[in-house]
Amino acid sequence: MDSATTSLLYLLAWFTLYIIFRASGLEKRGVTAKPLYFIYRSTRLNKALERLAMRGRMFWRVSANIGVAFGVGLMILAVYSLARGAFALAFKTPEATPISVLVPLPGLTISWENSPYIMVAVVILAVTHELAHGIASLIDDIPLKSAGVFSLLFFSGAFVEIDDQKLEKTGHSTRLRVFAAGSSVNLVTWLIVLILMYSFIPSISPFYDTSPSGVLITDLIEGGAAQTAGIERWDVVYALNGTAVAGYEGLSSYLSSIKPNSLLIASTNKGTLTITTRTHPSNSSRPYLGVSVFNYYAPKLPIFPVAFPFHLYQLERWMATIMIAVALFNMLPIAPFDGDKFLASMLRVFGVKRIKEARTLASMLCLIIIGLNFVLSFWRYGSIEFLG
Repeated sequence: MDSATTSLLYLLAWFTLYIIFRASGLEKRGVTAKPLYFIYRSTRLNKALERLAMRGRMFWRVSANIGVAFGVGLMILAVYSLARGAFALAFKTPEATPISVLVPLPGLTISWENSPYIMVAVVILAVTHELAHGIASLIDDIPLKSAGVFSLLFFSGAFVEIDDQKLEKTGHSTRLRVFAAGSSVNLVTWLIVLILMYSFIPSISPFYDTSPSGVLITDLIEGGAAQTAGIERWDVVYALNGTAVAGYEGLSSYLSSIKPNSLLIASTNKGTLTITTRTHPSNSSRPYLGVSVFNYYAPKLPIFPVAFPFHLYQLERWMATIMIAVALFNMLPIAPFDGDKFLASMLRVFGVKRIKEARTLASMLCLIIIGLNFVLSFWRYGSIEFLG
Protein backbone atom coordinates (compact mmCIF):
# COMPACT_ATOMS: atom_id res chain seq x y z
CA MET A 1 0.00 0.00 0.00
CA ASP A 2 1.49 3.36 -1.03
CA SER A 3 1.75 6.40 1.23
CA ALA A 4 -1.05 8.33 -0.45
CA THR A 5 -3.51 5.45 -0.04
CA THR A 6 -2.47 4.93 3.59
CA SER A 7 -2.92 8.64 4.36
CA LEU A 8 -6.34 8.64 2.70
CA LEU A 9 -7.43 5.62 4.75
CA TYR A 10 -6.22 7.34 7.94
CA LEU A 11 -8.28 10.44 7.16
CA LEU A 12 -11.32 8.37 6.24
CA ALA A 13 -11.06 6.44 9.51
CA TRP A 14 -10.77 9.70 11.47
CA PHE A 15 -13.84 11.29 9.91
CA THR A 16 -15.82 8.07 10.40
CA LEU A 17 -14.90 8.09 14.11
CA TYR A 18 -15.78 11.78 14.33
CA ILE A 19 -19.25 11.16 12.90
CA ILE A 20 -19.77 8.23 15.30
CA PHE A 21 -18.66 10.31 18.30
CA ARG A 22 -20.91 13.21 17.36
CA ALA A 23 -23.92 10.99 16.74
CA SER A 24 -23.53 8.94 19.94
CA GLY A 25 -23.72 11.83 22.40
CA LEU A 26 -20.49 10.87 24.14
CA GLU A 27 -19.86 14.50 25.11
CA LYS A 28 -21.94 13.84 28.23
CA ARG A 29 -19.45 11.17 29.26
CA GLY A 30 -16.37 13.32 28.99
CA VAL A 31 -15.50 12.85 25.30
CA THR A 32 -14.70 15.90 23.19
CA ALA A 33 -14.57 15.10 19.48
CA LYS A 34 -13.37 17.37 16.67
CA PRO A 35 -12.17 16.57 13.16
CA LEU A 36 -8.79 14.77 13.53
CA TYR A 37 -8.91 15.21 17.31
CA PHE A 38 -10.57 13.67 20.34
CA ILE A 39 -10.00 13.78 24.06
CA TYR A 40 -11.52 11.81 26.92
CA ARG A 41 -11.49 13.30 30.43
CA SER A 42 -12.57 11.55 33.59
CA THR A 43 -12.31 12.03 37.34
CA ARG A 44 -12.73 8.32 38.04
CA LEU A 45 -9.00 7.78 38.38
CA ASN A 46 -8.53 10.65 40.82
CA LYS A 47 -9.46 8.69 43.95
CA ALA A 48 -7.33 5.72 42.93
CA LEU A 49 -4.33 7.97 42.33
CA GLU A 50 -4.90 9.73 45.64
CA ARG A 51 -4.91 6.41 47.49
CA LEU A 52 -1.76 5.31 45.68
CA ALA A 53 0.01 8.58 46.50
CA MET A 54 -1.00 8.58 50.17
CA ARG A 55 -0.11 4.94 50.87
CA GLY A 56 3.53 5.43 49.98
CA ARG A 57 3.80 9.15 50.59
CA MET A 58 7.27 9.08 52.12
CA PHE A 59 8.60 6.79 49.38
CA TRP A 60 7.11 8.95 46.63
CA ARG A 61 8.47 12.14 48.21
CA VAL A 62 12.02 10.75 48.46
CA SER A 63 11.74 9.45 44.89
CA ALA A 64 10.46 12.83 43.69
CA ASN A 65 13.37 14.62 45.39
CA ILE A 66 15.80 12.30 43.63
CA GLY A 67 13.86 13.05 40.46
CA VAL A 68 14.73 16.74 40.80
CA ALA A 69 18.42 15.84 40.60
CA PHE A 70 17.66 13.63 37.60
CA GLY A 71 15.81 16.57 36.03
CA VAL A 72 18.83 18.84 36.32
CA GLY A 73 21.08 16.17 34.84
CA LEU A 74 18.66 15.40 31.99
CA MET A 75 18.35 19.07 31.06
CA ILE A 76 22.11 19.57 30.96
CA LEU A 77 22.64 16.34 29.04
CA ALA A 78 19.88 17.16 26.54
CA VAL A 79 21.30 20.60 25.70
CA TYR A 80 24.85 19.25 25.59
CA SER A 81 23.86 16.37 23.27
CA LEU A 82 22.15 18.73 20.84
CA ALA A 83 25.09 21.16 20.83
CA ARG A 84 27.59 18.31 20.42
CA GLY A 85 25.57 16.85 17.56
CA ALA A 86 25.45 20.18 15.73
CA PHE A 87 29.20 20.66 16.24
CA ALA A 88 29.96 17.16 14.93
CA LEU A 89 27.81 17.72 11.84
CA ALA A 90 29.27 21.17 11.17
CA PHE A 91 32.89 19.98 11.33
CA LYS A 92 32.19 16.39 10.22
CA THR A 93 33.96 14.78 13.13
CA PRO A 94 33.96 10.95 13.50
CA GLU A 95 30.95 11.24 15.85
CA ALA A 96 28.79 12.90 13.17
CA THR A 97 25.62 10.99 12.36
CA PRO A 98 22.44 11.96 10.51
CA ILE A 99 19.48 13.06 12.61
CA SER A 100 17.10 10.21 13.42
CA VAL A 101 13.45 11.05 14.01
CA LEU A 102 10.68 8.79 15.24
CA VAL A 103 7.24 9.83 14.00
CA PRO A 104 4.82 7.00 14.83
CA LEU A 105 2.74 6.86 11.65
CA PRO A 106 2.19 3.17 10.80
CA GLY A 107 2.54 2.52 7.11
CA LEU A 108 3.96 6.01 6.51
CA THR A 109 7.04 6.68 8.65
CA ILE A 110 7.24 3.36 10.50
CA SER A 111 6.75 -0.13 9.14
CA TRP A 112 3.63 -2.10 9.96
CA GLU A 113 5.93 -4.77 11.39
CA ASN A 114 7.44 -2.41 14.00
CA SER A 115 4.18 -0.56 14.70
CA PRO A 116 2.91 -2.83 17.53
CA TYR A 117 6.19 -2.55 19.47
CA ILE A 118 6.35 1.21 19.05
CA MET A 119 2.70 1.78 19.92
CA VAL A 120 2.91 -0.34 23.09
CA ALA A 121 6.13 1.47 24.06
CA VAL A 122 4.45 4.86 23.53
CA VAL A 123 1.45 3.84 25.66
CA ILE A 124 3.72 2.67 28.51
CA LEU A 125 5.74 5.88 28.17
CA ALA A 126 2.67 8.13 28.31
CA VAL A 127 0.97 6.32 31.18
CA THR A 128 4.05 6.18 33.44
CA HIS A 129 4.98 9.78 32.58
CA GLU A 130 1.57 11.18 33.47
CA LEU A 131 1.10 9.00 36.54
CA ALA A 132 4.40 10.35 37.85
CA HIS A 133 3.19 13.95 37.41
CA GLY A 134 -0.06 13.08 39.16
CA ILE A 135 1.54 11.37 42.15
CA ALA A 136 4.15 14.13 42.53
CA SER A 137 1.30 16.65 42.75
CA LEU A 138 -0.83 14.66 45.15
CA ILE A 139 1.91 14.03 47.71
CA ASP A 140 2.10 17.81 48.15
CA ASP A 141 -1.71 18.17 48.29
CA ILE A 142 -2.08 19.62 44.79
CA PRO A 143 -5.38 18.15 43.56
CA LEU A 144 -5.99 16.70 40.13
CA LYS A 145 -8.80 18.04 37.97
CA SER A 146 -9.00 14.98 35.73
CA ALA A 147 -7.09 12.30 33.88
CA GLY A 148 -7.61 10.97 30.40
CA VAL A 149 -6.41 10.07 26.95
CA PHE A 150 -6.25 11.97 23.67
CA SER A 151 -5.52 11.45 20.02
CA LEU A 152 -4.49 14.22 17.63
CA LEU A 153 -4.34 13.13 13.99
CA PHE A 154 -1.89 10.21 14.26
CA PHE A 155 -0.56 10.95 17.75
CA SER A 156 -2.05 9.49 20.94
CA GLY A 157 -1.17 9.91 24.58
CA ALA A 158 -2.36 10.23 28.15
CA PHE A 159 -2.53 13.18 30.54
CA VAL A 160 -3.39 14.34 34.03
CA GLU A 161 -4.76 17.81 34.63
CA ILE A 162 -3.22 19.41 37.70
CA ASP A 163 -4.77 22.37 39.50
CA ASP A 164 -2.35 24.94 38.08
CA GLN A 165 -3.54 27.77 40.29
CA LYS A 166 -2.76 25.83 43.46
CA LEU A 167 0.51 24.56 41.99
CA GLU A 168 1.59 28.13 41.25
CA LYS A 169 1.01 29.10 44.89
CA THR A 170 3.15 26.28 46.31
CA GLY A 171 6.84 26.33 47.15
CA HIS A 172 9.66 25.98 44.65
CA SER A 173 10.50 22.43 45.75
CA THR A 174 6.97 21.21 44.97
CA ARG A 175 7.03 22.67 41.47
CA LEU A 176 10.47 21.20 40.82
CA ARG A 177 9.27 17.76 41.92
CA VAL A 178 6.15 17.92 39.75
CA PHE A 179 7.88 19.14 36.59
CA ALA A 180 10.78 16.68 36.89
CA ALA A 181 8.63 13.65 37.73
CA GLY A 182 7.62 12.58 34.22
CA SER A 183 11.06 12.54 32.63
CA SER A 184 12.64 11.10 35.78
CA VAL A 185 10.29 8.10 35.68
CA ASN A 186 11.00 7.68 31.98
CA LEU A 187 14.73 7.65 32.79
CA VAL A 188 14.26 5.01 35.51
CA THR A 189 12.09 2.92 33.18
CA TRP A 190 14.80 3.16 30.52
CA LEU A 191 17.40 1.89 32.99
CA ILE A 192 15.18 -1.05 33.99
CA VAL A 193 14.49 -1.99 30.37
CA LEU A 194 18.17 -1.68 29.53
CA ILE A 195 19.03 -4.13 32.33
CA LEU A 196 16.35 -6.55 31.07
CA MET A 197 17.74 -6.32 27.54
CA TYR A 198 21.32 -7.05 28.50
CA SER A 199 20.34 -9.80 30.93
CA PHE A 200 17.57 -11.08 28.71
CA ILE A 201 17.20 -14.54 30.25
CA PRO A 202 15.30 -13.33 33.38
CA SER A 203 12.71 -11.80 31.02
CA ILE A 204 11.69 -15.21 29.64
CA SER A 205 12.50 -17.56 32.53
CA PRO A 206 10.94 -19.86 33.77
CA PHE A 207 8.75 -20.33 30.68
CA TYR A 208 11.60 -20.85 28.20
CA ASP A 209 15.00 -22.54 28.27
CA THR A 210 17.75 -20.21 29.39
CA SER A 211 20.24 -21.29 26.70
CA PRO A 212 19.60 -21.03 22.95
CA SER A 213 19.32 -24.35 21.11
CA GLY A 214 19.05 -23.02 17.59
CA VAL A 215 18.15 -19.95 15.56
CA LEU A 216 14.67 -18.60 15.00
CA ILE A 217 14.03 -17.29 11.49
CA THR A 218 12.45 -13.86 11.97
CA ASP A 219 12.54 -12.63 8.36
CA LEU A 220 13.61 -13.80 4.91
CA ILE A 221 14.82 -12.14 1.73
CA GLU A 222 12.32 -12.74 -1.06
CA GLY A 223 13.80 -15.37 -3.38
CA GLY A 224 16.86 -15.83 -1.13
CA ALA A 225 18.69 -19.07 -0.50
CA ALA A 226 16.75 -20.00 2.63
CA GLN A 227 13.33 -19.16 1.20
CA THR A 228 14.09 -21.09 -1.98
CA ALA A 229 14.95 -24.12 0.13
CA GLY A 230 11.53 -24.01 1.80
CA ILE A 231 12.35 -22.24 5.08
CA GLU A 232 9.61 -19.93 6.35
CA ARG A 233 9.31 -17.22 8.94
CA TRP A 234 9.30 -18.54 12.54
CA ASP A 235 10.96 -21.81 11.51
CA VAL A 236 13.79 -23.02 13.75
CA VAL A 237 17.19 -24.22 12.47
CA TYR A 238 18.97 -26.50 14.93
CA ALA A 239 22.04 -27.62 12.95
CA LEU A 240 23.86 -27.21 9.63
CA ASN A 241 25.68 -30.22 8.18
CA GLY A 242 25.45 -31.90 11.56
CA THR A 243 26.99 -28.96 13.43
CA ALA A 244 24.69 -27.47 16.09
CA VAL A 245 24.01 -23.76 15.69
CA ALA A 246 23.23 -22.65 19.23
CA GLY A 247 21.96 -19.16 18.58
CA TYR A 248 23.09 -16.27 16.41
CA GLU A 249 26.74 -16.59 17.38
CA GLY A 250 26.79 -20.29 16.52
CA LEU A 251 25.29 -19.57 13.10
CA SER A 252 27.75 -16.73 12.40
CA SER A 253 30.68 -18.92 13.46
CA TYR A 254 29.64 -21.76 11.19
CA LEU A 255 28.99 -19.53 8.17
CA SER A 256 32.42 -17.92 8.58
CA SER A 257 33.98 -21.36 7.98
CA ILE A 258 32.34 -22.01 4.59
CA LYS A 259 32.25 -20.34 1.18
CA PRO A 260 29.48 -19.10 -1.12
CA ASN A 261 27.63 -21.77 -3.15
CA SER A 262 28.17 -24.35 -0.39
CA LEU A 263 25.59 -27.08 0.14
CA LEU A 264 24.05 -27.12 3.61
CA ILE A 265 21.90 -29.83 5.15
CA ALA A 266 19.73 -27.93 7.64
CA SER A 267 18.04 -29.67 10.57
CA THR A 268 14.87 -27.70 11.26
CA ASN A 269 11.61 -28.05 13.16
CA LYS A 270 10.04 -29.13 9.84
CA GLY A 271 12.65 -31.78 9.12
CA THR A 272 15.75 -31.76 6.95
CA LEU A 273 16.11 -29.16 4.20
CA THR A 274 18.88 -28.56 1.68
CA ILE A 275 20.17 -25.00 1.23
CA THR A 276 22.69 -23.76 -1.33
CA THR A 277 24.33 -20.61 -0.03
CA ARG A 278 24.74 -17.57 -2.24
CA THR A 279 27.25 -14.74 -2.40
CA HIS A 280 26.85 -12.02 0.20
CA PRO A 281 25.83 -8.75 -1.53
CA SER A 282 28.44 -6.70 0.36
CA ASN A 283 31.29 -9.27 0.50
CA SER A 284 31.89 -11.75 -2.32
CA SER A 285 33.92 -14.05 -0.08
CA ARG A 286 31.10 -14.63 2.40
CA PRO A 287 28.11 -16.99 2.07
CA TYR A 288 24.59 -15.61 2.30
CA LEU A 289 21.39 -17.30 3.44
CA GLY A 290 19.05 -14.34 3.09
CA VAL A 291 17.60 -14.54 6.61
CA SER A 292 17.27 -12.51 9.78
CA VAL A 293 17.56 -14.59 12.93
CA PHE A 294 17.13 -14.46 16.70
CA ASN A 295 18.30 -16.88 19.36
CA TYR A 296 15.84 -19.75 19.71
CA TYR A 297 14.83 -20.43 23.30
CA ALA A 298 12.78 -23.62 23.48
CA PRO A 299 9.44 -23.17 25.28
CA LYS A 300 8.95 -25.42 28.30
CA LEU A 301 5.30 -25.99 27.43
CA PRO A 302 3.75 -26.30 23.96
CA ILE A 303 1.31 -23.46 24.69
CA PHE A 304 4.15 -20.93 24.81
CA PRO A 305 4.76 -19.45 21.32
CA VAL A 306 8.27 -19.84 19.90
CA ALA A 307 8.26 -16.22 18.70
CA PHE A 308 7.46 -14.63 22.08
CA PRO A 309 11.10 -14.06 23.20
CA PHE A 310 11.79 -12.27 19.91
CA HIS A 311 8.71 -10.05 20.27
CA LEU A 312 9.58 -9.29 23.89
CA TYR A 313 13.14 -8.31 22.98
CA GLN A 314 11.87 -6.04 20.18
CA LEU A 315 9.48 -4.35 22.58
CA GLU A 316 12.28 -3.84 25.11
CA ARG A 317 14.53 -2.44 22.37
CA TRP A 318 11.94 0.10 21.26
CA MET A 319 11.08 1.01 24.84
CA ALA A 320 14.75 1.68 25.57
CA THR A 321 15.04 3.87 22.45
CA ILE A 322 11.87 5.86 23.07
CA MET A 323 12.12 6.25 26.86
CA ILE A 324 15.56 7.90 26.89
CA ALA A 325 14.78 10.07 23.86
CA VAL A 326 11.60 11.45 25.42
CA ALA A 327 13.18 11.81 28.86
CA LEU A 328 15.89 14.01 27.35
CA PHE A 329 13.80 15.93 24.83
CA ASN A 330 11.03 16.70 27.34
CA MET A 331 13.57 18.31 29.69
CA LEU A 332 14.78 20.78 27.08
CA PRO A 333 13.94 24.32 28.26
CA ILE A 334 11.46 24.86 25.44
CA ALA A 335 7.80 25.81 25.96
CA PRO A 336 5.55 23.88 26.46
CA PHE A 337 7.87 21.05 27.56
CA ASP A 338 8.38 20.24 31.24
CA GLY A 339 11.95 21.50 30.92
CA ASP A 340 10.71 25.07 30.40
CA LYS A 341 8.63 25.01 33.60
CA PHE A 342 11.41 23.23 35.46
CA LEU A 343 13.88 25.94 34.40
CA ALA A 344 11.48 28.68 35.55
CA SER A 345 11.20 27.04 38.98
CA MET A 346 14.99 26.74 39.23
CA LEU A 347 15.42 30.41 38.33
CA ARG A 348 12.99 31.35 41.11
CA VAL A 349 15.02 29.27 43.57
CA PHE A 350 18.13 31.29 42.67
CA GLY A 351 16.27 34.59 42.88
CA VAL A 352 16.50 35.50 39.18
CA LYS A 353 14.25 38.50 38.46
CA ARG A 354 13.76 38.48 34.69
CA ILE A 355 12.49 34.91 34.45
CA LYS A 356 10.30 35.44 31.38
CA GLU A 357 13.21 36.82 29.36
CA ALA A 358 15.52 34.01 30.52
CA ARG A 359 12.98 31.35 29.51
CA THR A 360 12.48 32.97 26.11
CA LEU A 361 16.25 33.12 25.54
CA ALA A 362 16.71 29.48 26.56
CA SER A 363 13.88 28.37 24.26
CA MET A 364 15.26 30.34 21.32
CA LEU A 365 18.78 28.97 21.77
CA CYS A 366 17.54 25.38 21.97
CA LEU A 367 15.31 25.79 18.91
CA ILE A 368 18.24 27.27 16.97
CA ILE A 369 20.45 24.29 17.94
CA ILE A 370 17.71 21.83 16.96
CA GLY A 371 17.28 23.65 13.64
CA LEU A 372 21.03 23.52 13.03
CA ASN A 373 21.03 19.77 13.62
CA PHE A 374 18.33 19.25 10.99
CA VAL A 375 19.84 21.66 8.44
CA LEU A 376 23.38 20.29 8.83
CA SER A 377 22.15 16.70 8.75
CA PHE A 378 20.31 17.34 5.50
CA TRP A 379 23.31 19.19 4.10
CA ARG A 380 25.76 16.42 4.98
CA TYR A 381 23.62 13.37 4.23
CA GLY A 382 20.87 14.64 1.92
CA SER A 383 17.98 13.39 4.04
CA ILE A 384 16.56 12.94 7.52
CA GLU A 385 16.49 9.37 8.78
CA PHE A 386 13.16 8.10 10.10
CA LEU A 387 13.31 5.31 12.69
CA GLY A 388 10.99 2.35 12.34
